Amino acid sequence: MINPEKTEEKFSAEATVNNITFSCIWDDDYNSYVLSVSKLSKSSVLEISDNPEVARKAFEYAKDLAVNSINYLAFRAEFERYIHNLYSVNKI
Repeated sequence: MINPEKTEEKFSAEATVNNITFSCIWDDDYNSYVLSVSKLSKSSVLEISDNPEVARKAFEYAKDLAVNSINYLAFRAEFERYIHNLYSVNKI
C-alpha cells in the first residue's frame, strides 16, 4: 500500500464533463484517494484506492464515462464496477 503522506507523490485533479464536476483528492478519513462527484444538487464521494496511479486511471475513466452517461446512477454503478475490476484483475 502506498500512503501519499509517506511519499512525495500525491495526485489531485479536477474536471467538469457534461455538467458533472469531478475532483480526485487524497482523503484522510478514508485513508485513500476519493472521487468527489457533483451534479446539480447531488454530490457523492466514491472511494478509489491508496495508490496514486490507480487514482489517476480512475479519474481519467470517470471523465470518459461522463461523456456518455445517461444518468448519475448509471455513472456510479459503472465507475464502481471499474474500480472493483481494477482490484480483482490487478490485485491492488
